[in-house]
Amino acid sequence: MRLNGWQRIGVVALVLASVGWCALVIIYVESQPNWATMTYDDCIKKAWQKPEVPELEKASLECRVNYSKNQDTVRGQRQTFFLFFSLIPIGLVWSIAYMALEAVRWVRRGFEPSP
Repeated sequence: MRLNGWQRIGVVALVLASVGWCALVIIYVESQPNWATMTYDDCIKKAWQKPEVPELEKASLECRVNYSKNQDTVRGQRQTFFLFFSLIPIGLVWSIAYMALEAVRWVRRGFEPSP
């Protein structure tokens, strides 16, 4: 398929917009508070309220184990969020652009003289 100048500009614009959109989604996801870290901080604060050293060590270990589990969950949620809000809209935009291009070509063929 051969593209003219305007079509090439459109492809470049869509690629740049796609990269920019992905960057914005990543920045948004990373700027959100991490509930695993907040839960860990609360757990450590509660652990420090216990005066006994063995209890503190046990509670601290439990906090670290829970944090690891929660962090894995947060990582999965962030990946799902990125895929849903970044890649799906890009696919939709490309599909709409392709349909618009085909519609313009169809209309142009309608104005061509019949042989």
